[in-house]
Amino acid sequence: MEMNVRIGNIRSIRVNFIGEVVNPGTYNLPSLATVMNALYFSGGPTASGSFRNINLIRRNKFGQDTIIRTIDLYKYLTKGLRMSDISLKDDDVIQIPPYKTRIELTSGTKKTGYFELLPGEKLGNLIEYAGGFIEDAYKNTIVIQRITSNGRKFLDVKEDEVFNFEIKNGDRVGIGKVPEREENMVTISGAVYLPGSYPLDRNPTVKDLVNRAEGTKRDAFLGRAGLYRQKDDLTEELITVNLSRILAGKDTNVTLKALDRLEVESVTQLREGMQVRILGEVNLAKGDSTRGYFPWYEGMTVEDLIIQAGNLRAAASPNHIEVIRPKRLDSDDPKLITSALSESFTLAISKDLRLTEQASKFQLKPFDVVYVRSSPNFENNQEARVEGQVLTPGDYGLIDRDERISDLIKRSGGLTAYAYVEGASLIRKTKLTKIEIEQQQKTIGQIGNDNKRTAVNADYVAENKEEAIGIDLKKILEKPHSDMDLILQDGDVLNIPKYNPTVKIEGEVQLPTTSRFTRGVGVGEYISRAGGFTSKSVKKRTYVIYANGFAKKTKHFLFFNSYPEVKPGARVIVPQRTQADITSQQVIGAIAQIGGALSGIVGIVALLRTFN
Repeated sequence: MEMNVRIGNIRSIRVNFIGEVVNPGTYNLPSLATVMNALYFSGGPTASGSFRNINLIRRNKFGQDTIIRTIDLYKYLTKGLRMSDISLKDDDVIQIPPYKTRIELTSGTKKTGYFELLPGEKLGNLIEYAGGFIEDAYKNTIVIQRITSNGRKFLDVKEDEVFNFEIKNGDRVGIGKVPEREENMVTISGAVYLPGSYPLDRNPTVKDLVNRAEGTKRDAFLGRAGLYRQKDDLTEELITVNLSRILAGKDTNVTLKALDRLEVESVTQLREGMQVRILGEVNLAKGDSTRGYFPWYEGMTVEDLIIQAGNLRAAASPNHIEVIRPKRLDSDDPKLITSALSESFTLAISKDLRLTEQASKFQLKPFDVVYVRSSPNFENNQEARVEGQVLTPGDYGLIDRDERISDLIKRSGGLTAYAYVEGASLIRKTKLTKIEIEQQQKTIGQIGNDNKRTAVNADYVAENKEEAIGIDLKKILEKPHSDMDLILQDGDVLNIPKYNPTVKIEGEVQLPTTSRFTRGVGVGEYISRAGGFTSKSVKKRTYVIYANGFAKKTKHFLFFNSYPEVKPGARVIVPQRTQADITSQQVIGAIAQIGGALSGIVGIVALLRTFN
């Protein structure tokens, strides 16, 4: 006979959470739920709640609420024991009171943080709950910081006292690390096969230590090794030893002391760094920190150096590789000194960028410098760009060295019907050398510091910058290849805009704005449209930048200003007054002061004449 039992609907029970619980309240839980399940649903104790005195309260048959079980979560969390976990019943109450004794464990154990202890538990119980000591914990001294009425008090506890030491609420426990004292140790480094630290008791002498390091290498300098020894005042002294004689048994073996350090130098390290250098048309990585320097070795050829430098560039000259060799004299006789600093050797390259047979046999010497020159007939592709109102705008490769603006217009199909010829401009990218950058920064600094006539920042000067070049495209197209028709350079951008019937007013005006262009209207009217000048504006230095990149300044005579003409697409710029600029009122005031002073002088002279 077989029987199948299936559970349909599980009855629900109500469980109440009170006290220091993350989510207090009443929960509807399955009738099979345990205390652990309920704690999970409620979020568990808060930061100030107890993990070790959780009370399960149940109403007995007499209608009285009684604590039937106190749950200690540490037994489950640290050992996995669920002896306190029991099934819940309807209307059970789980109360989480505040903790009574909480200790902070800061270091030296596998777990750190805050731990709760029960009455009667000792420091040893705390360390057990924290998983025990870590490997390098200094167990001999455990520092306890205890809060007293007079502040914090520090206590030391030895390892054998931990299970008898009574801990108190608020104590902070710190366990340090074993001191990193390297006792009974000696070190060997340099030209040996197994450099490192070794125990002193097994290697009491220099010879023993060298043998323990599997001996010296072939390039070891045995005539002089350095034995560094720490003195009582913690300074080091150097003891020179002759390894060659010690290892051969000819000199007395040196007895080592704790913390001695033996350094065996390499012959190659003692030599001057022998290098060669290559510059010019080779494929050195951009920003290469070696700057073309490579180690020299016996039998090295120019071809070897070129390969190490990444081979030749396509622009390399096939007939001109120059090697400069420092002049060497075997004598110190000053009579042999001449004006010659070095020797020069010229080598050739075949068409497939390989050195000729004669050149490949040329061997380099230390400190040689190889220069790979550029071919005069090689040019990298250069491009110019035309934007705006042409039939086919875009990038164009420059065909001739003297290709001009009119040629680029012709290649791009000519102008469209909407082209604003008077607004055409040329943008040129300029790469400054380091010296040019320094000169411009110095000039700007002098302007700013001496004349105070500009607020230009020296940071404006950059290695790569773009600048607008004023052009008159109308005259260029009327007279192609004239002086006005500029020769294009790599990276030039020719912009031909649409007709732009606006004028932009910038700088020291009340409301910088863009205004509609009105033919015949002057600068003053446009400034009025922007609210007029500010108190910091310098009217006489107002200037206009036209759409084609040209600019014109204000002309002035005495107290009268003659502003430049305004055209479509122009920008009216009103500069800001600096300390060197003075207003007309200041001029009048100065004249008045001078006049008053002169009147006083005339009066004094007349008075003196009267007395005479």
